[in-house]
Amino acid sequence: MTSEQTHPYRTRDDAAVTAIDRARRDASIMEMVETGEYTYKAIAKAHQLTLPAVSKIVGREMGKVQQAAAERIRAAEYARLLALREQVVEVLEKTHYHVHNGKITKIVDDMPILQAVDRDLRISEQIRKLFGADMPVRVDHTVAVQFTINGVPMEALR
Repeated sequence: MTSEQTHPYRTRDDAAVTAIDRARRDASIMEMVETGEYTYKAIAKAHQLTLPAVSKIVGREMGKVQQAAAERIRAAEYARLLALREQVVEVLEKTHYHVHNGKITKIVDDMPILQAVDRDLRISEQIRKLFGADMPVRVDHTVAVQFTINGVPMEALR
């Protein structure tokens, strides 16, 4: 492996780069990419990196940008769902009287309470989906199967 194919966190002269230097370098690379005036080859040359190293850095930084945007959206949606849940709690805490033929009866109406509980369950479901709590769990397993054919030696089958 030549010094030009070294680890992406090392320069071409193989000198170690500190975390702070790496962060500054990555920010500089992203600024160059954002201008659209530089090719990856020019960026690699300017930062004494290999082309694959620049590509890896740009990909990683783009992932961070997308993740940050997703986290902001998730936080805003969570705040909205919590506000809805507060409204549901207000409905639950009120006394609801039954009105029949324009007259208020002394029977307390449970329907708004049941509807509020149903709405709260829907909000809870959305919160779980938002944070991935409802994602199916992937289970990997390996199964070994052996076939036996009566009357035929195993060596003949191989």
